[in-house]
Amino acid sequence: MFGYIRAYKPEMKFKEYDIYRGAYCSVCRQLMRSYGPAAQLTLSYDTAFLALVLMAFSEECPQFEKGRCCYNPLKKCHKCINDGGAVEASADISMIMVYYKICDNISDSGFIKRTAAGFIKPVFSRIHKKAAKKQPEAEKIIADAMQAQAQAEANSGTGLDKAAHPTADAMGKLFELLIGEGKDIYRFGYLTGRMIYIMDALDDIEDDIKTGAFNPLKAKYGNSEDFRNYSDGMLNLTATELIKTYEKLNPCRYAGILDNIIYFGLSASERNIRDKKDKRSKKIKS
Repeated sequence: MFGYIRAYKPEMKFKEYDIYRGAYCSVCRQLMRSYGPAAQLTLSYDTAFLALVLMAFSEECPQFEKGRCCYNPLKKCHKCINDGGAVEASADISMIMVYYKICDNISDSGFIKRTAAGFIKPVFSRIHKKAAKKQPEAEKIIADAMQAQAQAEANSGTGLDKAAHPTADAMGKLFELLIGEGKDIYRFGYLTGRMIYIMDALDDIEDDIKTGAFNPLKAKYGNSEDFRNYSDGMLNLTATELIKTYEKLNPCRYAGILDNIIYFGLSASERNIRDKKDKRSKKIKS
């Protein structure tokens, strides 16, 4: 998970933010319980989003109670109870994804990322085995997607649509697996995965140009800055379709939080990537 699918705090109500943070803290606690402190270091808001989506469509109504952070006992936080297994499933799937991301970094990254990934891989290999045993169907979906992703990226000229499909398809299938089958559920997951892939490609484009790693934006435009206009268009198109699909769904709860993430959070994440790139460009020019 990458942390791109997150809420936009300025537009959130205090009560909704408490629930959102509660989901995040609950996943953090679950990672510690199931997989240890190393797993907690990989926690992202994407995982909290997955947990919230699962709870939003669950028949069982989750509850939150106040607790204390194990790393900061003076700080109070909310933790989720009676969540129907949503938090645990999200933590399991997150660990499967993290493992395959590490494998991808080893095979298709620069020296620093490749070395760091190789160093931590033995730890996450053990974690992955445990998570895969708990979520065998999810493991198969993600493993198949990574194989398809590798095949798509083997051709340096592969376009964005083809390159993004394995990740997007995996998210769609995971949403169906965890929430229930349905065209709109699958498409909601598919478009969410597509957004994550495109944002990650945009975020990494400069590094990928330097290291020679695959990037579908680089494949289309090489070293040209034209990839910005193209990625803007693809992100806007995908976000529009995601909103249309989301509006067909009927979550049982947390509609205000999901609205915030879909309507405001995605565009805020895109702006953050752009701002980071603008600062980098100014720094290079100066």
